[in-house]
Amino acid sequence: NWNENVSGMEDSMPFVFDPFEDSANNMNNNNNNSSSSTTLEDLVESLTKQVKELDQQLMEAMKRETELQNQIEDREHSYNEMIETLKQELEHEKQVEVETLQSEFRIQLEIELKRQAAELLVVQSAQAES
Repeated sequence: NWNENVSGMEDSMPFVFDPFEDSANNMNNNNNNSSSSTTLEDLVESLTKQVKELDQQLMEAMKRETELQNQIEDREHSYNEMIETLKQELEHEKQVEVETLQSEFRIQLEIELKRQAAELLVVQSAQAES
């Protein structure tokens, strides 16, 4: 039943390595030269080798993923430090600008107060003379 369902889908499925199909071809080719048990042993050995290779590839991929994740974390940490440094620099610049403006306004205010005081003295001396 399963084979019938799958065989109807062969044309719609992409190529997938089928070790059993490969082993069937090998058995047909090797029947003249050796027993089918040797072919099964060869198949098992071949599949075991493939599993080991895939395991190795998986381990390498996982190691690379870990390395990349560490790089991402390092960069995030560096970027966060840079952002914090920039925030502090901007805050300092803002504070300097505010202090500069306050100083300029204070000087203008002192000048204006001295001017008004001088005007009052002129007015008072003029009133005292009259």
